[in-house]
Amino acid sequence: MARCSFCKHTLEPATGTMYVKTDGTILYFCSMKCEKNLLKLSRVPRYTRWTKGFEKGTANGQQPTAKSKESIAKSQQPARLEKPAEKLQTTNNKPQTSAKEKK
Repeated sequence: MARCSFCKHTLEPATGTMYVKTDGTILYFCSMKCEKNLLKLSRVPRYTRWTKGFEKGTANGQQPTAKSKESIAKSQQPARLEKPAEKLQTTNNKPQTSAKEKK
């Protein structure tokens, strides 16, 4: 059984499309969506969320680990700007003074 060259789904016999490039490379596609994403739009399956190769490590045939899933989730969250320490310590626009300065 062949696998789709883009999304890595297994193809049933007598289904899908076989595309032969001029250099002799054979590509199999399960749908027109996969064919257009790879050939026309030049998308990489690793960066396309709906493909099986999206998770880290699955493109090489390895199972993703819990660490890799966490790192993917962290990388997808928007970055937050951290506030300087001085602003966090102030209340009511008055800077905090240490015990040494009060005496």
